[in-house]
Amino acid sequence: MGDDPAPQSTGPARASRDRDGDGLPDRWENKFGLDPTQGDDADSDLDGDGLDNLTEFEIKSEPDARDSNHDGREDSDDDADGDGLTNLTEQQIESNPAKADSNNDGVEDDKDDLDGDGLTNVIEQGIGSNPAAPDSNGDGMADADDDADSDGVANLAEVTVGRDPAVSDGPVPPALPPAPGPTPEPVPAGTPTPTPPPTSTPPPVPKPPTPSPTPAPAPAPAPAPAPAPAPAPVEPPAPADPVPAPTPVPTAVPPTPSEPPPVENPAPPAPTPAAPPPASIPLPDPESPPDPITVP
Repeated sequence: MGDDPAPQSTGPARASRDRDGDGLPDRWENKFGLDPTQGDDADSDLDGDGLDNLTEFEIKSEPDARDSNHDGREDSDDDADGDGLTNLTEQQIESNPAKADSNNDGVEDDKDDLDGDGLTNVIEQGIGSNPAAPDSNGDGMADADDDADSDGVANLAEVTVGRDPAVSDGPVPPALPPAPGPTPEPVPAGTPTPTPPPTSTPPPVPKPPTPSPTPAPAPAPAPAPAPAPAPAPVEPPAPADPVPAPTPVPTAVPPTPSEPPPVENPAPPAPTPAAPPPASIPLPDPESPPDPITVP
């Protein structure tokens, strides 16, 4: 702690003189053989139990005895404020080992999550990680994703299902089905099943009629305007004589030739007579004299 200013006093001992400003009163340093003029006494560990002298002063233990209360545990493993965190853990995360809720947030120090990794301070204490560092071992993986007990399940996953991530208990089991209800006792044959008595339903109570609101009087109608004078009737022109429609000329329909009735066993056609041979015309004899021409 060196020459840092002394923390605020919380008890009568802190109100005494502290010449070196290390948070340890001169009287207390003189009692345990420390130098009240040397400011580095607060950070030293006189008895080697892991707690520095300032922490031992805060929990009112003896800095020169590893087990001040003689309970079989060293002062570093004791829990002076009863919040579930050992004195050594509170010294590491710089909380007050003599006060269960160091930051006065309404949550005790063990249930806080100082590094915001999803694991509470007391869980990190149990798996040996640093509650003030999200990656305590510097392996590039958050403490919540590490597997402290090497059972194949991440620390945060075990906490989520209510298991201790510091105890190896195998993979997370699947969700169990709901337990079956009690089996009803069998009813012997021939035993009549009791019929529950009928439930009488009381008749409904009629509700009193709700009075209808009195309608507001309708406003008086406005006087109707005087009717306009009717126009004089106009006589329509007389209709013209209708033009007679032309009489259609009937179109002559040629009669449909009727086929002659079929003749049963028709006679064969008569043979066509052969044409007579042509008559031979006598030719005049060139040597005979021509016939005389008779003149009438």
